[in-house]
Amino acid sequence: MSEAKPRRWMLLSLVLGLLLTLTGGAAQAQVARTSDDPLASLEKADGRFDSAATAAETETVEGAQPFLAPQIRDGWLAFQLSLGGAWKGSVDRRTGQIVDAVATEGRGLPWIPGRRNRLLPADIAQHLKGKAKPDLQTLESIARAFLPRVAPLLGVAPSALVLAPGRSGPRAGQVWLVDFNVFAGGRPIDGARVFFRIRQGNLIQLGSENLPSPGSAVPTATRTRTQALTALGAYLGGLSADDRFLDPGRLHLVPIAVSDSRFADGFAFGKGRGLAAVWQFTFKRPGSAGTWQARIDAQSSAVLELLNVNPDKTVLYAAVDFPPTASFYVGCTNLTCTADSEASGDDMGIVNYTWTWGDGSTTSGGSSVSAPTHTYAAAGTYTITLTVRDVANQTSTTSHNVTVSVGPTAAFTFSCTGRSCSVNASGSTSTVAITNYHWDWSDESVTDTASTTASHTYAYGDSFGVSLTITDVNGAMAVVTHTVTVP
Repeated sequence: MSEAKPRRWMLLSLVLGLLLTLTGGAAQAQVARTSDDPLASLEKADGRFDSAATAAETETVEGAQPFLAPQIRDGWLAFQLSLGGAWKGSVDRRTGQIVDAVATEGRGLPWIPGRRNRLLPADIAQHLKGKAKPDLQTLESIARAFLPRVAPLLGVAPSALVLAPGRSGPRAGQVWLVDFNVFAGGRPIDGARVFFRIRQGNLIQLGSENLPSPGSAVPTATRTRTQALTALGAYLGGLSADDRFLDPGRLHLVPIAVSDSRFADGFAFGKGRGLAAVWQFTFKRPGSAGTWQARIDAQSSAVLELLNVNPDKTVLYAAVDFPPTASFYVGCTNLTCTADSEASGDDMGIVNYTWTWGDGSTTSGGSSVSAPTHTYAAAGTYTITLTVRDVANQTSTTSHNVTVSVGPTAAFTFSCTGRSCSVNASGSTSTVAITNYHWDWSDESVTDTASTTASHTYAYGDSFGVSLTITDVNGAMAVVTHTVTVP
């Protein structure tokens, strides 16, 4: 290395040190942006990624009635009837699904003891699990037990939801928010969520955002990260060691707008949003203002987007290496947990992720292990710890506790005499106690019970898909459906 380059960096360090002293803390240094940004001419956006439903693409359930699928129309009616009709709903025209439901007239559905209901702790004992008052785990358990009633309306499978702890929890005004990330093909969908809002003990709102249309294909990557990075380099005219990657490449599942010019909306009702798999890179380049994000098609290596995502594009950022931030969320199914550290970050890029799983196992490596999966040998509560390290060997650590168990298995037998049917779920199994048996009789009637047996009389003859959803003491669920024919 020549002597000139160290001297330039020494001078820059002195200037930055003086700046930090004058501002009283760590901050990225700013210098005037040059008039000729080398990347500005390459900036491009893909309008398909702006697929969130606008106000014009959302309408009331009543207004959308002629277009709704029968199961959505009838399901919404059954939902209203079961709750006294005091709910207003909105439909996302891109998906044809309920996107928002709000309790009217200050009502709502009692979930936890509060000022708006007469619930007692004993009424939710199966969700409290011995605790004196509800916490986030309690609210998640209640939400998961409730999901089978509304999941078809929202267009999402309960098993596809993973709690987002950072967006969930108590809020001001005796409000709780229970917010879930939505997964498809084992990956989170960027920006997709299902949420429940509880006020003074009652559920007052539920909804979703950025869900794909029913039946949307889940794309798989046919291009590797290396191939995507090569395509980015070709588009930029080359990559160099001076390029600083804040995100060195991670596979994302992104909602995209699906167009159809035959329709006035520009898309077919219920078929207006799909999914794309993209490799996403975030980087800084000397001499260029801000921070750049590139999205590369994971199936063709086409460069779809190159955007300056820094909100202030009028300044040029010099290199000041701040410590990284470790953050992750985790979701578990039976004994297997998947963690994702996408919320972790560093101004110069994270070079190593080290996961300790609380059972003596460790996973360590670069971006390829930023979202690992681990299977435990036995049920129990474990502490998962993530430590991230940046290029300057600065580290950050965070931990979360998880409880895993062997999931339950739902099973039942049935017998009918005339239009009266009896069911028996004693064949269902679980390594821990089963706390609830939820029966959906497929005629807009449901039964929740702690008993393994139940009965139901149909008002008319037909073939019905009777579903049983069991929930164990850890909140794990299992579903089975049988066709029952009555004369």
